[in-house]
Amino acid sequence: MKRGIINDLDLGFYTQARREKRAPLNWLTDKVLEAEEKDGRDPSEALQKHIEATQRHLGVTDPLSRRGQMAAGIACQTYGVKRELQARRINLYSDTCEKFFGPGSETDSPLWPAMLASSFIVARVSSGLADLMTFADVQVESMSVDKVRLNEAADARQMRNVGLGEDLPETSISAVETNVKMRKYGRYLRYVREVTTMTPLAVVQGFIRQIGMQRAVDETDEVLEILHAGDGESGSAVTDTTPATDATLVYNDLVKLELAFSNGYMGRVYVADATNFQTILQMSEYKDPLAARGVRTDRDMPSVPTPSGGGLIYRWQSTGSTYMAETGGRIAAVDPSQACWIARSSLLEDAEDIVRSSQVGVALSYRMAVIKGDPNCFKSLDITA
Repeated sequence: MKRGIINDLDLGFYTQARREKRAPLNWLTDKVLEAEEKDGRDPSEALQKHIEATQRHLGVTDPLSRRGQMAAGIACQTYGVKRELQARRINLYSDTCEKFFGPGSETDSPLWPAMLASSFIVARVSSGLADLMTFADVQVESMSVDKVRLNEAADARQMRNVGLGEDLPETSISAVETNVKMRKYGRYLRYVREVTTMTPLAVVQGFIRQIGMQRAVDETDEVLEILHAGDGESGSAVTDTTPATDATLVYNDLVKLELAFSNGYMGRVYVADATNFQTILQMSEYKDPLAARGVRTDRDMPSVPTPSGGGLIYRWQSTGSTYMAETGGRIAAVDPSQACWIARSSLLEDAEDIVRSSQVGVALSYRMAVIKGDPNCFKSLDITA
Protein backbone atom coordinates (compact mmCIF):
# COMPACT_ATOMS: atom_id res chain seq x y z
CA MET A 1 0.00 0.00 0.00
CA LYS A 2 1.06 3.57 -0.56
CA ARG A 3 2.36 5.48 2.38
CA GLY A 4 -0.20 7.56 4.20
CA ILE A 5 -0.15 10.05 7.03
CA ILE A 6 1.59 7.58 9.35
CA ASN A 7 4.34 6.14 7.16
CA ASP A 8 5.10 3.07 9.26
CA LEU A 9 1.46 2.28 10.00
CA ASP A 10 1.64 -1.16 8.41
CA LEU A 11 4.59 -2.22 10.56
CA GLY A 12 2.80 -3.08 13.77
CA PHE A 13 -0.25 -0.83 14.01
CA TYR A 14 -2.34 -3.27 16.06
CA THR A 15 0.56 -4.60 18.08
CA GLN A 16 1.55 -1.11 19.20
CA ALA A 17 -2.02 -0.14 20.08
CA ARG A 18 -2.44 -3.30 22.16
CA ARG A 19 0.90 -2.71 23.88
CA GLU A 20 -0.30 0.72 24.96
CA LYS A 21 -3.64 -0.82 26.02
CA ARG A 22 -5.51 1.39 23.60
CA ALA A 23 -8.39 0.65 21.26
CA PRO A 24 -6.83 0.52 17.76
CA LEU A 25 -9.28 2.97 16.18
CA ASN A 26 -8.78 5.52 18.96
CA TRP A 27 -5.00 5.01 18.81
CA LEU A 28 -5.01 5.59 15.06
CA THR A 29 -7.03 8.82 15.33
CA ASP A 30 -4.65 10.19 17.98
CA LYS A 31 -1.60 9.34 15.87
CA VAL A 32 -3.14 10.97 12.78
CA LEU A 33 -3.95 14.14 14.73
CA GLU A 34 -0.40 14.25 16.12
CA ALA A 35 1.11 13.78 12.65
CA GLU A 36 -1.04 16.52 11.14
CA GLU A 37 -0.11 18.93 13.91
CA LYS A 38 3.61 18.19 13.43
CA ASP A 39 3.21 19.03 9.74
CA GLY A 40 1.92 22.46 10.75
CA ARG A 41 -1.70 21.71 9.89
CA ASP A 42 -4.64 22.38 12.18
CA PRO A 43 -6.79 19.20 12.07
CA SER A 44 -9.60 20.63 14.21
CA GLU A 45 -11.61 21.93 11.25
CA ALA A 46 -11.42 18.66 9.32
CA LEU A 47 -12.30 16.70 12.47
CA GLN A 48 -15.30 18.95 13.15
CA LYS A 49 -16.54 18.47 9.57
CA HIS A 50 -16.24 14.71 10.01
CA ILE A 51 -18.20 14.90 13.29
CA GLU A 52 -20.97 16.93 11.65
CA ALA A 53 -21.12 14.55 8.68
CA THR A 54 -21.38 11.54 11.00
CA GLN A 55 -24.16 13.20 12.99
CA ARG A 56 -26.10 13.92 9.79
CA HIS A 57 -25.59 10.34 8.63
CA LEU A 58 -27.01 9.04 11.91
CA GLY A 59 -30.00 11.39 11.74
CA VAL A 60 -28.97 13.56 14.68
CA THR A 61 -31.07 16.73 14.87
CA ASP A 62 -29.64 18.04 18.14
CA PRO A 63 -25.81 17.84 18.33
CA LEU A 64 -25.97 18.48 22.10
CA SER A 65 -28.30 15.53 22.76
CA ARG A 66 -26.95 12.25 24.10
CA ARG A 67 -27.29 10.70 20.66
CA GLY A 68 -25.49 13.69 19.18
CA GLN A 69 -22.62 13.26 21.63
CA MET A 70 -22.52 9.53 20.93
CA ALA A 71 -22.27 10.27 17.20
CA ALA A 72 -19.44 12.71 17.93
CA GLY A 73 -17.57 10.00 19.85
CA ILE A 74 -18.00 7.55 16.98
CA ALA A 75 -16.72 10.20 14.55
CA CYS A 76 -13.59 10.63 16.66
CA GLN A 77 -12.98 6.88 16.51
CA THR A 78 -13.38 6.69 12.74
CA TYR A 79 -11.56 9.91 11.80
CA GLY A 80 -8.12 8.31 11.72
CA VAL A 81 -9.28 5.55 9.37
CA LYS A 82 -10.92 8.08 7.08
CA ARG A 83 -7.81 10.27 6.86
CA GLU A 84 -5.49 7.32 6.23
CA LEU A 85 -7.75 6.06 3.44
CA GLN A 86 -7.81 9.53 1.88
CA ALA A 87 -4.02 9.85 2.09
CA ARG A 88 -3.61 6.46 0.41
CA ARG A 89 -6.13 7.40 -2.29
CA ILE A 90 -8.54 4.61 -1.39
CA ASN A 91 -12.07 5.43 -2.55
CA LEU A 92 -14.64 3.36 -0.67
CA TYR A 93 -17.23 3.94 -3.39
CA SER A 94 -15.28 3.14 -6.56
CA ASP A 95 -12.27 0.95 -5.64
CA THR A 96 -12.09 -2.78 -5.12
CA CYS A 97 -10.68 -4.43 -2.01
CA GLU A 98 -7.41 -5.10 -3.84
CA LYS A 99 -5.94 -1.82 -2.58
CA PHE A 100 -5.89 -3.24 0.94
CA PHE A 101 -3.80 -6.25 -0.11
CA GLY A 102 -0.23 -5.46 -1.08
CA PRO A 103 1.17 -7.33 -4.12
CA GLY A 104 2.50 -10.66 -2.96
CA SER A 105 1.65 -9.87 0.65
CA GLU A 106 0.95 -12.84 2.91
CA THR A 107 -1.17 -10.80 5.29
CA ASP A 108 -3.67 -7.99 4.88
CA SER A 109 -3.01 -4.36 5.75
CA PRO A 110 -4.05 -3.43 9.31
CA LEU A 111 -6.26 -0.80 7.69
CA TRP A 112 -8.44 -3.59 6.33
CA PRO A 113 -9.93 -4.73 9.70
CA ALA A 114 -9.88 -1.08 10.84
CA MET A 115 -12.03 -0.08 7.86
CA LEU A 116 -14.41 -2.98 8.51
CA ALA A 117 -14.63 -2.01 12.20
CA SER A 118 -15.35 1.61 11.27
CA SER A 119 -18.29 0.54 9.07
CA PHE A 120 -19.54 -1.82 11.78
CA ILE A 121 -19.53 0.83 14.52
CA VAL A 122 -21.48 3.37 12.47
CA ALA A 123 -24.05 0.77 11.38
CA ARG A 124 -24.53 -0.51 14.94
CA VAL A 125 -25.88 2.84 16.16
CA SER A 126 -27.83 3.68 13.00
CA SER A 127 -30.72 1.34 13.83
CA GLY A 128 -32.33 -0.35 16.81
CA LEU A 129 -33.64 1.34 19.94
CA ALA A 130 -30.93 0.59 22.51
CA ASP A 131 -29.49 4.09 22.62
CA LEU A 132 -32.99 5.60 22.96
CA MET A 133 -33.65 3.51 26.07
CA THR A 134 -30.32 4.07 27.86
CA PHE A 135 -28.95 7.13 29.61
CA ALA A 136 -25.26 6.28 29.17
CA ASP A 137 -23.08 4.11 26.95
CA VAL A 138 -19.57 3.99 28.37
CA GLN A 139 -16.35 2.13 27.63
CA VAL A 140 -15.31 -0.27 30.39
CA GLU A 141 -12.19 -2.38 29.93
CA SER A 142 -12.94 -5.13 32.45
CA MET A 143 -14.66 -8.51 32.69
CA SER A 144 -17.49 -7.31 34.94
CA VAL A 145 -19.10 -4.19 36.42
CA ASP A 146 -19.74 -3.54 40.12
CA LYS A 147 -23.13 -1.88 40.26
CA VAL A 148 -23.66 1.44 42.01
CA ARG A 149 -26.84 3.42 42.50
CA LEU A 150 -28.35 6.46 44.16
CA ASN A 151 -29.60 5.66 47.64
CA GLU A 152 -32.33 7.91 48.98
CA ALA A 153 -35.55 7.58 50.91
CA ALA A 154 -38.76 8.53 49.11
CA ASP A 155 -39.28 11.65 51.21
CA ALA A 156 -35.62 12.65 50.83
CA ARG A 157 -36.04 12.75 47.06
CA GLN A 158 -38.12 15.91 47.40
CA MET A 159 -36.16 19.17 47.20
CA ARG A 160 -38.02 20.85 50.03
CA ASN A 161 -37.31 23.92 52.14
CA VAL A 162 -35.58 23.40 55.47
CA GLY A 163 -35.09 25.74 58.35
CA LEU A 164 -31.78 27.51 58.87
CA GLY A 165 -29.37 25.15 60.57
CA GLU A 166 -31.41 22.05 59.71
CA ASP A 167 -29.95 19.17 57.72
CA LEU A 168 -30.57 18.95 53.97
CA PRO A 169 -32.06 15.75 52.53
CA GLU A 170 -29.23 13.39 51.69
CA THR A 171 -28.59 11.40 48.54
CA SER A 172 -25.59 9.10 48.34
CA ILE A 173 -23.93 7.12 45.58
CA SER A 174 -22.99 3.71 46.90
CA ALA A 175 -22.23 0.19 45.74
CA VAL A 176 -24.80 -2.57 45.87
CA GLU A 177 -23.94 -6.23 46.23
CA THR A 178 -24.39 -6.94 42.53
CA ASN A 179 -21.65 -7.71 40.05
CA VAL A 180 -22.86 -7.63 36.44
CA LYS A 181 -20.80 -9.89 34.18
CA MET A 182 -19.67 -8.63 30.78
CA ARG A 183 -20.47 -10.95 27.90
CA LYS A 184 -18.75 -11.18 24.54
CA TYR A 185 -20.60 -10.29 21.36
CA GLY A 186 -19.41 -10.23 17.80
CA ARG A 187 -19.05 -11.94 14.47
CA TYR A 188 -16.23 -13.73 12.70
CA LEU A 189 -16.00 -12.82 9.02
CA ARG A 190 -14.24 -15.35 6.80
CA TYR A 191 -13.40 -14.60 3.18
CA VAL A 192 -11.40 -15.95 0.25
CA ARG A 193 -8.66 -13.50 -0.68
CA GLU A 194 -8.81 -14.19 -4.45
CA VAL A 195 -12.53 -13.43 -4.50
CA THR A 196 -12.48 -10.48 -2.12
CA THR A 197 -9.66 -8.61 -3.84
CA MET A 198 -11.82 -8.09 -6.93
CA THR A 199 -14.99 -7.25 -4.99
CA PRO A 200 -16.03 -3.57 -4.84
CA LEU A 201 -15.37 -2.03 -1.44
CA ALA A 202 -18.90 -0.62 -1.36
CA VAL A 203 -20.30 -4.17 -1.55
CA VAL A 204 -18.14 -5.42 1.32
CA GLN A 205 -19.09 -2.37 3.37
CA GLY A 206 -22.74 -3.19 2.71
CA PHE A 207 -22.21 -6.67 4.15
CA ILE A 208 -20.54 -5.22 7.25
CA ARG A 209 -23.33 -2.69 7.70
CA GLN A 210 -25.83 -5.56 7.65
CA ILE A 211 -23.90 -7.29 10.44
CA GLY A 212 -23.76 -4.03 12.43
CA MET A 213 -27.48 -3.38 12.01
CA GLN A 214 -28.30 -6.88 13.22
CA ARG A 215 -26.11 -6.25 16.26
CA ALA A 216 -28.18 -3.11 16.92
CA VAL A 217 -31.29 -5.31 16.96
CA ASP A 218 -29.61 -7.77 19.33
CA GLU A 219 -28.56 -4.96 21.68
CA THR A 220 -32.13 -3.67 21.78
CA ASP A 221 -33.34 -7.16 22.70
CA GLU A 222 -30.67 -7.35 25.42
CA VAL A 223 -31.79 -4.02 26.89
CA LEU A 224 -35.45 -5.12 26.85
CA GLU A 225 -34.52 -8.41 28.52
CA ILE A 226 -32.61 -6.71 31.37
CA LEU A 227 -35.28 -4.04 31.87
CA HIS A 228 -37.86 -6.80 32.36
CA ALA A 229 -35.83 -9.47 34.17
CA GLY A 230 -33.43 -7.23 36.08
CA ASP A 231 -29.64 -7.35 36.13
CA GLY A 232 -29.23 -9.64 39.12
CA GLU A 233 -29.85 -7.07 41.86
CA SER A 234 -32.62 -8.10 44.22
CA GLY A 235 -35.87 -6.36 43.29
CA SER A 236 -34.67 -5.12 39.90
CA ALA A 237 -37.20 -7.17 37.92
CA VAL A 238 -40.25 -5.24 36.74
CA THR A 239 -43.73 -5.57 38.23
CA ASP A 240 -46.09 -5.72 35.26
CA THR A 241 -49.06 -3.46 34.70
CA THR A 242 -52.13 -5.43 33.62
CA PRO A 243 -54.92 -4.61 31.16
CA ALA A 244 -58.55 -4.17 32.15
CA THR A 245 -59.39 -7.42 30.36
CA ASP A 246 -56.88 -10.24 30.00
CA ALA A 247 -55.55 -10.84 26.48
CA THR A 248 -57.33 -7.70 25.22
CA LEU A 249 -55.60 -4.41 24.45
CA VAL A 250 -57.77 -1.28 24.35
CA TYR A 251 -57.00 2.43 24.26
CA ASN A 252 -57.56 2.88 28.00
CA ASP A 253 -54.81 0.31 28.67
CA LEU A 254 -52.33 2.54 26.85
CA VAL A 255 -53.49 5.44 29.02
CA LYS A 256 -53.05 3.27 32.11
CA LEU A 257 -49.51 2.37 31.04
CA GLU A 258 -48.59 6.03 30.65
CA LEU A 259 -50.05 6.87 34.05
CA ALA A 260 -48.14 4.00 35.69
CA PHE A 261 -45.17 6.38 35.86
CA SER A 262 -45.17 8.43 39.06
CA ASN A 263 -44.43 12.15 39.36
CA GLY A 264 -41.00 13.04 38.04
CA TYR A 265 -40.97 10.18 35.54
CA MET A 266 -42.34 9.96 32.00
CA GLY A 267 -42.28 7.18 29.44
CA ARG A 268 -40.67 8.39 26.22
CA VAL A 269 -39.95 5.15 24.35
CA TYR A 270 -42.61 2.43 24.07
CA VAL A 271 -41.99 -0.90 22.34
CA ALA A 272 -44.80 -3.10 21.01
CA ASP A 273 -44.66 -6.28 18.96
CA ALA A 274 -46.29 -6.40 15.51
CA THR A 275 -49.57 -7.86 16.83
CA ASN A 276 -50.05 -5.18 19.49
CA PHE A 277 -48.94 -2.48 17.06
CA GLN A 278 -51.57 -3.64 14.59
CA THR A 279 -54.20 -3.51 17.35
CA ILE A 280 -53.15 0.04 18.20
CA LEU A 281 -53.40 1.17 14.58
CA GLN A 282 -56.92 -0.25 14.37
CA MET A 283 -58.15 1.60 17.48
CA SER A 284 -60.71 4.25 16.63
CA GLU A 285 -58.66 6.82 18.54
CA TYR A 286 -55.78 6.28 16.11
CA LYS A 287 -57.89 6.02 12.96
CA ASP A 288 -59.66 9.30 13.72
CA PRO A 289 -57.99 11.94 11.48
CA LEU A 290 -58.88 14.66 13.98
CA ALA A 291 -56.72 12.93 16.59
CA ALA A 292 -53.64 13.54 14.40
CA ARG A 293 -52.05 10.26 15.50
CA GLY A 294 -50.54 9.36 12.15
CA VAL A 295 -47.84 6.74 11.69
CA ARG A 296 -44.34 8.12 11.34
CA THR A 297 -41.04 6.43 10.50
CA ASP A 298 -37.93 6.58 12.64
CA ARG A 299 -34.90 4.30 12.25
CA ASP A 300 -36.68 2.42 9.50
CA MET A 301 -39.50 1.33 11.78
CA PRO A 302 -43.01 2.77 12.18
CA SER A 303 -44.15 4.51 15.35
CA VAL A 304 -47.19 6.36 16.67
CA PRO A 305 -47.55 8.85 19.54
CA THR A 306 -48.78 7.72 22.95
CA PRO A 307 -52.24 8.94 24.04
CA SER A 308 -50.75 11.99 25.79
CA GLY A 309 -48.26 12.64 22.99
CA GLY A 310 -45.38 12.44 25.46
CA GLY A 311 -43.73 9.42 23.87
CA LEU A 312 -43.61 7.22 20.77
CA ILE A 313 -44.75 3.62 20.43
CA TYR A 314 -42.42 1.68 18.12
CA ARG A 315 -43.23 -1.54 16.32
CA TRP A 316 -40.62 -4.14 17.27
CA GLN A 317 -40.51 -7.41 15.33
CA SER A 318 -37.51 -9.17 16.86
CA THR A 319 -38.22 -11.95 19.35
CA GLY A 320 -34.71 -12.02 20.83
CA SER A 321 -36.04 -10.99 24.25
CA THR A 322 -38.08 -13.73 25.91
CA TYR A 323 -40.36 -11.08 27.40
CA MET A 324 -41.19 -9.66 23.96
CA ALA A 325 -41.26 -12.99 22.13
CA GLU A 326 -44.87 -13.90 22.89
CA THR A 327 -47.20 -12.62 20.19
CA GLY A 328 -49.44 -9.92 21.64
CA GLY A 329 -47.56 -10.25 24.94
CA ARG A 330 -46.10 -7.05 26.37
CA ILE A 331 -45.68 -3.38 25.65
CA ALA A 332 -42.53 -1.96 27.24
CA ALA A 333 -42.44 1.67 28.40
CA VAL A 334 -39.12 3.39 29.14
CA ASP A 335 -38.16 6.66 30.74
CA PRO A 336 -34.61 6.85 29.34
CA SER A 337 -33.42 9.39 31.91
CA GLN A 338 -32.28 6.66 34.36
CA ALA A 339 -33.70 3.36 33.06
CA CYS A 340 -30.42 1.58 32.31
CA TRP A 341 -26.94 2.06 30.94
CA ILE A 342 -24.58 0.06 28.78
CA ALA A 343 -21.00 -0.83 29.63
CA ARG A 344 -18.97 -2.04 26.69
CA SER A 345 -15.34 -2.68 25.88
CA SER A 346 -13.64 -1.20 22.86
CA LEU A 347 -14.24 -3.02 19.61
CA LEU A 348 -11.63 -5.70 18.95
CA GLU A 349 -10.81 -5.92 15.26
CA ASP A 350 -8.32 -8.75 14.82
CA ALA A 351 -7.22 -10.23 11.53
CA GLU A 352 -6.17 -13.87 11.38
CA ASP A 353 -2.61 -14.03 10.07
CA ILE A 354 -2.60 -17.68 9.04
CA VAL A 355 -3.94 -18.21 5.53
CA ARG A 356 -5.62 -21.61 5.14
CA SER A 357 -6.58 -22.57 1.59
CA SER A 358 -6.64 -18.87 0.68
CA GLN A 359 -9.23 -18.27 3.40
CA VAL A 360 -8.66 -15.39 5.82
CA GLY A 361 -10.72 -14.20 8.77
CA VAL A 362 -11.47 -10.98 10.62
CA ALA A 363 -13.06 -11.00 14.08
CA LEU A 364 -15.23 -8.07 15.17
CA SER A 365 -16.11 -8.45 18.83
CA TYR A 366 -16.58 -6.59 22.11
CA ARG A 367 -17.76 -7.22 25.67
CA MET A 368 -21.00 -5.67 26.87
CA ALA A 369 -23.30 -5.55 29.88
CA VAL A 370 -26.60 -3.76 30.50
CA ILE A 371 -27.00 -2.34 34.01
CA LYS A 372 -30.47 -1.39 35.21
CA GLY A 373 -30.83 1.97 36.91
CA ASP A 374 -33.90 3.43 38.63
CA PRO A 375 -36.71 0.80 38.59
CA ASN A 376 -39.26 3.63 38.46
CA CYS A 377 -38.07 4.41 34.93
CA PHE A 378 -39.47 1.22 33.40
CA LYS A 379 -43.01 -0.14 33.15
CA SER A 380 -44.41 -3.10 31.24
CA LEU A 381 -48.00 -3.81 30.20
CA ASP A 382 -48.57 -7.59 30.14
CA ILE A 383 -51.51 -8.09 27.81
CA THR A 384 -51.77 -11.82 28.56
CA ALA A 385 -51.78 -11.40 32.35
